[in-house]
Amino acid sequence: MNKMMKHLLLSVVLFVTSNAVFAQIIESKNLEIVLQLVQKGDLIVFDIDNTVSNPTSYVGTSPWFDKKVKKLVKNGMSYHEAATKMEMVHEFVDLEIICNSDQVIQKLQKEGFPVIALTNRSIPIAKRTIEQMKEIGLYFSKTAPIAQDLDLFCTYRALYSYGIIFSAHNDKGKILFDFLSKLEKETFDAIKRIVFIDDRLSHVKAVQAAAIENKFAFVGVHLEPPLGTNQPGSL
Repeated sequence: MNKMMKHLLLSVVLFVTSNAVFAQIIESKNLEIVLQLVQKGDLIVFDIDNTVSNPTSYVGTSPWFDKKVKKLVKNGMSYHEAATKMEMVHEFVDLEIICNSDQVIQKLQKEGFPVIALTNRSIPIAKRTIEQMKEIGLYFSKTAPIAQDLDLFCTYRALYSYGIIFSAHNDKGKILFDFLSKLEKETFDAIKRIVFIDDRLSHVKAVQAAAIENKFAFVGVHLEPPLGTNQPGSL
């Protein structure tokens, strides 16, 4: 296998029980690889932060967020409380498209694929997040499998609205399958495989684990977006 193939196709194939569930994780710096992976029956699920968009400045980026949350946790705050507190910065942050995500998502939607977002963001920031997506031309509700809002729950209360699952820092795999369990049977049965894209490998693995547990075929893309001007070290 050549170097490029190793870079793009570092795969883990897991087979469980007699149903032989196929669950693969691919490493890539190119979001457009999703267009090569999809097939009929796929539900395509995108993370938001550092996957399809980034703040236009360093404030609010994933490195900024991680640093602030780590400091609060060190001072005695729970992770969930710290994360919920720091994500409120998005009330004042503008976003920009990264990785040609608008083109990728629009192409998938034009071809009729069901596309949604699954973000770690919480309910208090949901309205602003929906506004941010509209500002950069991303409309996850366009081909979402369900139109109405849904209340979701894992460890913490979560929400589905306008094609976006606000996981509220729950396990992304568990909250995704809570969402899927609320779909009408015909809609649910039409989904044969989940394709999930996220910049954090831990989240990709969480959705992979949930897919295997629920006997769903899965392809995860662990995306490593290129460093931009809003990233540490490039200021």
